[in-house]
Amino acid sequence: MQQRFAWMLLCQLLIAIVIVVIWAMGFAGRDLGTGARFGFLMGLSMQAWAIAFYVVAPLPGEIAAKWFFSGVLQGVILGVIVAAIYRSTNAARV
Repeated sequence: MQQRFAWMLLCQLLIAIVIVVIWAMGFAGRDLGTGARFGFLMGLSMQAWAIAFYVVAPLPGEIAAKWFFSGVLQGVILGVIVAAIYRSTNAARV
């Protein structure tokens, strides 16, 4: 796992960049509630793999559920952070 840690960090960075770009292209200027909903939907879409992995691999359901719910929560948090940062950046420009 240590040998591939850089790949995990790169993957996390890529996900964050994609979420910010999608937000900027279609949701910019909206409120924090929209950011939370956006993050929730992004989290759901990104965590579908945890359910699929549970189905095809010998994995305890508790672990799959923790992966799923923690990933959705991370999506909500990221959505709120992106909305707050993007909103404050736009407010500073006006």
